[in-house]
Amino acid sequence: MPRRIWNLSEIRVVAERYPEEGPSRLAALLDRSEDSVSSLARRYGLKSLHRHARQAGTRASRNVTVDRDFFDTPSPAVAHVLGFLFGRGTVKTRARKVIRLRCPVAREPALRRVLDLMGSGHALQRGRRRILVEIGNARLVDSLLANCGRAPSRDDPDPPFPPIDRGLLPHFARGLWDAAGELRMREIRCTGSPRLIGGLCRAIAESTGHAPASVSEASGRMTAVWNDLVETQAVRRWLARAGDRDGRPDEAR
Repeated sequence: MPRRIWNLSEIRVVAERYPEEGPSRLAALLDRSEDSVSSLARRYGLKSLHRHARQAGTRASRNVTVDRDFFDTPSPAVAHVLGFLFGRGTVKTRARKVIRLRCPVAREPALRRVLDLMGSGHALQRGRRRILVEIGNARLVDSLLANCGRAPSRDDPDPPFPPIDRGLLPHFARGLWDAAGELRMREIRCTGSPRLIGGLCRAIAESTGHAPASVSEASGRMTAVWNDLVETQAVRRWLARAGDRDGRPDEAR
């Protein structure tokens, strides 16, 4: 079959519309293959605004190092991971879409549990005092933001408290405590952004009847403390609905 030559009117259409519309729509319009349209665009130095999105989607569909559908359906595991993310993570959406989780070396077991729940095989990046893991998957990040609302980021370190079902709140709190809290016999404390700690305190007060004994602020971070024996026992019982990893009360981590 003879090769079709591009005529001037077709070239003009590609030159004017390729950057905005990309190869798919123009291929259908001009009755040509996407490869043919893309090849012509390359010859004229044209780039599509949709190129990076398509490439990210392709990478995500081929990425087998994480369960990219993890955030699609609410569950105890999703709530736990979300709690850890709000306590020790950020989400990046510019250029590449990445979930970044960072924690002190002492909390490595908690971070590994989160990666386990997500089916992630991403490598840990170790520093002297902290561990970082970056989970780059456009499909996963899109699902997180669509189903769980805004997440912490460099530009938005204090997003609203996430819309979590009441029955899953202990699991969210358990993930948050694993990330940024301490559970002692006579004192329980948790640190986070103002909206996060405010929402957590309201959830605990509504469920247990016990507000924290104190809430303090330092460098834009809030710390809530329960230090009465009755209060701490009530909060522990509430957290226990999410289950302990070892079946025993946790020591401070």
